[in-house]
Amino acid sequence: MTNQAVTQATNEILEAFRSGRLAEPLAQTFLHSGLHCERWSFTNQMLVHLFGYKDAATYRQWQDLGRQVKRGAHAIYLMRPNLKLARVTDDETGEERTVQAGLRGFGWFPVHGLEDTVPIPDFQGNAYDASVATGRAFVATLPLLDVAQAWGITVATYHGGEGRALGYAQPGQQIGLGVANLSTWAHELVHQAEHRLGALTKRGQDREQEIVAELGGAVLLTVLGQRAEADWGGAYHYIRSYAKAKDGEGLLREVMQVTSRMAAAVKHILDAAEALRVEQPATS
Repeated sequence: MTNQAVTQATNEILEAFRSGRLAEPLAQTFLHSGLHCERWSFTNQMLVHLFGYKDAATYRQWQDLGRQVKRGAHAIYLMRPNLKLARVTDDETGEERTVQAGLRGFGWFPVHGLEDTVPIPDFQGNAYDASVATGRAFVATLPLLDVAQAWGITVATYHGGEGRALGYAQPGQQIGLGVANLSTWAHELVHQAEHRLGALTKRGQDREQEIVAELGGAVLLTVLGQRAEADWGGAYHYIRSYAKAKDGEGLLREVMQVTSRMAAAVKHILDAAEALRVEQPATS
């Protein structure tokens, strides 16, 4: 039944691609978790989560937020640019000011994870609300979250925004989400399934891997009955951006070349979900 459902959903989506009868891509709903590390670059946010922390700040920043780093806690190091500064004089006013005059390179700065801090007793000020870092309601509602957890995959959120990656998959370790869109979640989960099947062999944004993940995410959500969230229009535009051919039969031929690989990844996810469902009565 799983194979039939995957095949039917795949054929429906490919027919929509062929006919062009597609809704506009869904708007991206960027996540804003309220974490301190949101002010840092996407790479630094990802590093914080990959080290296993929900949030991070410098030693002094934690003190300003009403928390103290535990004795003996080890720092982790994040990257920041070292800027060249210069003093210039305004031709009209004669006022001197400091401006950025280039980049010297990059350096490292130490931070501590939230889990390595404790509240400062009787702190007078605007204390950090630790519940912000753990109250990720969107993640708690994700379909197939139990599959990711059974695979040992953690799910992190970060501050999404224009020009940033909408999500990422650290193979075998973590999925990061910058948007509250199920299509991005399903895309990254397919990447993880490909990793488990030994098919995720190339690093970075590989053309075939991205097509498999995007089509697979759309198929997966369609099989689950979440057709709107599958965002067929968004999937078409995403796949088109990676395909060599940009439209017509050429694009469809490229997509059809990877449908077997995509179906294997989707089936791997659905089989894992079914196995967990069967095991649940015995463990409850």
